[in-house]
Amino acid sequence: MKRTIILLGFVLTIASCQSKPSAENAGAGDAQSAAVAGSSEYSLNASSVVNWKGSKPGGEHVGTVNVTEGKVGTEKGKVVSGNFTIDLNTIICNDLTDADMNGKLVGHLKSPDFSDVAKYPAAKFEIVSISELAASSAGGFQATHQVTGNLTMKDVTKSISFPAQIVVSDNLIKAESAPFALNRTEWGVNYGSKSIFAELKDNFIHDEMVITLNLSFGKVQ
Repeated sequence: MKRTIILLGFVLTIASCQSKPSAENAGAGDAQSAAVAGSSEYSLNASSVVNWKGSKPGGEHVGTVNVTEGKVGTEKGKVVSGNFTIDLNTIICNDLTDADMNGKLVGHLKSPDFSDVAKYPAAKFEIVSISELAASSAGGFQATHQVTGNLTMKDVTKSISFPAQIVVSDNLIKAESAPFALNRTEWGVNYGSKSIFAELKDNFIHDEMVITLNLSFGKVQ
């Protein structure tokens, strides 16, 4: 039970490796004004998910969370606005094969120690701005845009920024982010954080959550 309780957690997603996660940090600034909606609208496809990774010294876990609703707006073939909702009740751990251990971990991730789904069932993201990038790559990932937006979890809203590959066609938009890190304590997810509880010594969970977005949107006719 003790081992299960200190296993890493959260939302939307959390960081891997025995050392501190190395993904680019998306920051956590003050919330900004959302972008003005585009004239053409695309609606979220059901296959959209958030992939998460998380770790503590000597262990890691990975999984997914479903993105249940959202839309993006375009102007002249370019994405200019959008938002989506992450259903935290759909948190899944993909690496624990023991059903009992898996259930205990997922239950803990949904508890008040982490996402507190009974009180905060969803996280939300709303685009503030999107800028095109020159040809670049991150670990083999070809980013085309830098996305800035407001992320709301547990009633805390912070602006974040991350690279993404966005492909727009007449009837479909695909958007995939490079893996990026968030400091979960910025959103009040403090359980097991050595930066909050110094007495934890080696029994801590890394503050950094690492998530990857895999989203698609179909054009509204």
